[in-house]
Amino acid sequence: MNKKATVDEMLDFGQYVFAEGVNRLIKYKEQAPNFIYQRNDLIKEKRLAVVNIVHGIELIFKAILLNNDYLINKLKIRPPIKNDESIGRLLNSEQTIEFSVILCFFKKQYSKIDFKAIEKLNKIRNQIQHRGTRIDEKSKWMFTETFDTMTHLYKKEFPKRRKFVKLLEESRDKI
Repeated sequence: MNKKATVDEMLDFGQYVFAEGVNRLIKYKEQAPNFIYQRNDLIKEKRLAVVNIVHGIELIFKAILLNNDYLINKLKIRPPIKNDESIGRLLNSEQTIEFSVILCFFKKQYSKIDFKAIEKLNKIRNQIQHRGTRIDEKSKWMFTETFDTMTHLYKKEFPKRRKFVKLLEESRDKI
């Protein structure tokens, strides 16, 4: 598979997973009259929304790295580095670099974009996956700022993918 096809496939799936998380947030925003009976479902769905959104962001960030000729595979040296034919022996083809490493790279590479909300969301995602942590209702700011960050990044990296930017902009006020 060529690079463009890989990047497009990764972006498409990342956008899909991200959108699934957004849809969960929107669907479970309203607390129905019989909220007490649906509380467990609401909590589970919000947790899954965070997991989906962060996983989507991770796939999108990896697609951006690939698109800019960076490697996403774990290496025996400190990633990410530019792709080069001679470093094949350093690749671990089974594993990709951790999202926290990618996030640090993005903070340096895109220093004018604020990644604090994505960092916080990733921390909550890890707590959900490993401890089943609850999501505070006051965390709406993380989602809206994450949507803003992703909008800025998309406009810079993929200006032709307007449909996803539209989803980000429209969803911001619905959650």
